[in-house]
Formats: sequence, structure tokens, C-alpha cells
Amino acid sequence: IDKSAISHWKLTELAKKIPELTPVVTSAQSVIASYTPSPSGMIVSQLASSLTVNLGKKITPAKVNKALHDLELQDWAKPGVNRERKLTEKGKLYGIALLTTSESGWQGAQLRWHDSVIPLLTEYLTEKHK
Repeated sequence: IDKSAISHWKLTELAKKIPELTPVVTSAQSVIASYTPSPSGMIVSQLASSLTVNLGKKITPAKVNKALHDLELQDWAKPGVNRERKLTEKGKLYGIALLTTSESGWQGAQLRWHDSVIPLLTEYLTEKHK
């Protein structure tokens, strides 16, 4: 979870405890938001689509996830408990984890990958599928 999201949450909690600070908190949150890049990057299904075009053959999200694990860019958040993944230290160079909530109420990290991961995946998938 990025630092600006944590700061935003802390400021919100502060305003709840000390309502007189609400105008200052709102101003601070606006400043933080103006200097925070919007969430960027691709989810695994988008990576799969891009790689399918680049490689000229069908690449599934499952293949991309396996590659991301094999390249040690992501790992299981809680092995054996659920399907949630987390970025490894190496993965943090290529992606970002965003806190998300699904319509069903599930909350967790959504990994988004920067364009810089495409060459690594392309090389990996080319070597694996010769």
C-alpha cells in the first residue's frame, strides 16, 4: 500500500478524533493527492493481452502469474490460505500494490504492473515456449 494512501487514512482518522482539524486535514489531503500519481499499471489480464499481441500467441493470465512467481516478482501473501499475492522486494521495482475492495466486500491488495515488466515477461515466455 503506498504511503499517500496511508497518510490519507491517518489524516481522516485524526479529523474524526479532533473535528476542529477537518479543514486543515482536507487541505493536507488535497496537497497529497495533487502530488500523488494516479494509480497506473496493468493487472495480470491486461499484461496477458499485451503479451499475446507482442508474442503472436495466446498468453493466459495464469501463465503470466506463473511467470511473475518464477521471476520472483510476486509471492503468496498467505501461502495455502487464499489466492492473494504480494510484491516481492524485486517486484516493487516493476509494480505497485493498491488496496481494493470488491463488490462482494473482499478487501486486499491488487497488484498493478508497470510497462517495464513487459520485456522481462517477454523474455521469460519466449525462453519457456521455444
